[in-house]
Amino acid sequence: MIEHALNYLKLGWNVVPVKEDKTPLIEWKNYQKQKVTEDQVKTWWTQWPDANIAVITGGVSGILVIDVEDERGKENLTEYTENGIFEKTLVSQTGGGGWHLFFKHPGYHCSNLVRIFPGVDVRGDGGYVVVPPSTHASNNKYRWVNRTKPVSVPGKLQKSLYKDKAKLNEDNWKEELEEGRRDDEVTRRAGKLIRAGIPPQETVSMLMAWNIEHCKPPLPRRDIERIAGSIGKKEKSRVETEKQSQQSTPFTVTDFKSTLEKYGQDETVWTLKDWLPKATVGLIVAPPGHYKTWMFLDLAVAVSTGGYFLSQFKVSRPGPVLIIQQEDPFSMLFERIGSIMNISPVEVDGENHTVPLPPPFPEIYWHTERTLDLEKPETVEKLEQAVKSIKPTLILIDPLYSAVSTAEYMAKGAQNMLSLKRMRDEYQCSILIAHHTTKKGDGDGRERVWGSQFLNAWLETGWQIRPKGENTVSINRHFKQSRSPGYLVLTFEIDTWSYKVHAEESSEPENIKTKIMEILDSGDVKSQREVANKLGMTGLGTISRLFDELGVKKRGAYYKMPDENGDD
Repeated sequence: MIEHALNYLKLGWNVVPVKEDKTPLIEWKNYQKQKVTEDQVKTWWTQWPDANIAVITGGVSGILVIDVEDERGKENLTEYTENGIFEKTLVSQTGGGGWHLFFKHPGYHCSNLVRIFPGVDVRGDGGYVVVPPSTHASNNKYRWVNRTKPVSVPGKLQKSLYKDKAKLNEDNWKEELEEGRRDDEVTRRAGKLIRAGIPPQETVSMLMAWNIEHCKPPLPRRDIERIAGSIGKKEKSRVETEKQSQQSTPFTVTDFKSTLEKYGQDETVWTLKDWLPKATVGLIVAPPGHYKTWMFLDLAVAVSTGGYFLSQFKVSRPGPVLIIQQEDPFSMLFERIGSIMNISPVEVDGENHTVPLPPPFPEIYWHTERTLDLEKPETVEKLEQAVKSIKPTLILIDPLYSAVSTAEYMAKGAQNMLSLKRMRDEYQCSILIAHHTTKKGDGDGRERVWGSQFLNAWLETGWQIRPKGENTVSINRHFKQSRSPGYLVLTFEIDTWSYKVHAEESSEPENIKTKIMEILDSGDVKSQREVANKLGMTGLGTISRLFDELGVKKRGAYYKMPDENGDD
């Protein structure tokens, strides 16, 4: 590894040692501008001989890297590049199965960009990428698939990525321009001024003063008026088109082959294995007071940091998380996050003082105004603007009733929630919504989400949480796109500033009991035979015994679960 690191250094690339999970082993930010020396490389890889190699991107290394996550990202990228770009520039295959495309740095500041298209990120100034022959957490090796010199970023892609990056600074305005450059520079400056909201006629007046001072010889006024007028018309047309596109709902169709290439997958891609598929919509359903909010916050911390959910389930696709919590006080939520992250108070002069969360902070974003209403197009539009800006891997909404109309709750709510599926498709994020149920589960159906064909049709991922004992719940996870894993029993040990969860697979009899409760909750059951058929059982003896153990009784024509007081 030290030999490879030194070879990269000879290319002019700044290299730093990183762990298998891509975490730097040194304070790497100093080397975003300062060059790494050969002695430093030898010292680092002598101390950590098996460390992976990361190259700091941006001007310091003279490279810009396009990070392509998967085949879909590859398809999206090629729409903005000429055919064969993967064969024309330096390319490595990542240990995660994607690709890194290395390009020459364009010479001006290029920020890191997340999800410029679905499945495509940019690593520019202030970023880094892992390079061959490093080893991925999956034990797959990074490897070069096209060994050639990096080429310039294709023009169409460069314009798409960095429309405003060729910024005008104070020195630019003082620059003397000879004939041959004047038209281009006047156009550039006119575009900046008009896009900043200055009217074309005022732009002409401002540019004339600059033109007389710095253009050799000055351009005629009619040329500047022509350039400013043309740009003004284009900007007006762009604004109107953008406004129309926001107001209209597109209805597009694609042929079978294109749709298959875009959406067809051999297997489910997981953000969190057996818990959260990539780009899914779903519900976490539980009675009040059964750790639903704790699990929401635990999931947010795990996904945003790339850590472990419930301390034992590793997140495979970390990323930003957007939380829309419209019920609980934020002070309580942050206290719980502190417990989850093991941030405890310290004693100062005999009093406990809370220690603030230390950086790096979890990449969690909060909607604090509590104004999300999926029935109102204006709030849905604002949500989409936030999603477009943040590019979250996961959106958490808690609770369901705060975001949908309570009139015709199940049917109308599910219809309003279709906008979330459209956002999921557009931005490839997962969306989970918390929903309260009661143990009794009767009434107008508002609490019986599993009994609603509307919400059942909407959801693709479901976690159903049921009380099992003191500090203990059972959880059933099911997915439309994958086989459901086994039931788990979760035991929570929560005290002030202490949070632990123990998870284990539940025994089969308990599974059957849970399934029976789900069947009874999901609709009107008239006979034990119906339950047996749904469970794939032939005899009724076990069903009858479990009915007795669960306290299930027939009330009129239907079997019912007792409520928490033992009443039917």
